[in-house]
Amino acid sequence: MDRSGKLPDKINNSGRRIQHPELEDEVYKRYEDRQKASKPTRDFDLQRMAIAVAAERGVTGFRASKGWVGDFRQRRGLVLRVTTKIGRKFAQTEDQIQEEFFLHRIFEAVFINNSHPYLIRNMDQTSVRLQNTYKKTLSPKGAKEVRVVQPPGDPEYLTVCLTISANGWKFPASVVFKGNKKTGKLSPRILNKFEIRENVRIFSTHSGW
Repeated sequence: MDRSGKLPDKINNSGRRIQHPELEDEVYKRYEDRQKASKPTRDFDLQRMAIAVAAERGVTGFRASKGWVGDFRQRRGLVLRVTTKIGRKFAQTEDQIQEEFFLHRIFEAVFINNSHPYLIRNMDQTSVRLQNTYKKTLSPKGAKEVRVVQPPGDPEYLTVCLTISANGWKFPASVVFKGNKKTGKLSPRILNKFEIRENVRIFSTHSGW
């Protein structure tokens, strides 16, 4: 390898011809750009860059596998090292590390495994209180105490879950109620009072979530 990072005659160390030399040259160029900007580069960064370059150039059948990353690093003389003290001033928090790891796992599932968009889903849930407490009420000016009778018992909650896939398919909404203390189920008397739409599914658990 010369100082520019390019391999002579596009041959790797084992004597085998590299399948996509131009792609590797572009990936190495982007690695150098990250290095100049003092951005960290890990194996999954190389994978993301390689997948992006392949898509931009219409390269088909290319998989930025861990094996390819290992070969690329060996060919380019790249090793994983601990950052210097200057870099540690910008060290990631534990939450940031976990978030990055989570996004990397998503990247592997979506791009490397070529998952169908229908199988890529995003789900979010929120808690809904059935009866809100009264936090404010009208009161005469200067009153020292402002009393109001709150709803009896502990506040009851239900959970609403919404899911959508990457191809735009919206799944039925899931509504989870708090059921019987022993069985976790809603009684038929309560279920019969519901007007359930076709795009809604009703569930119940001991906790309501």
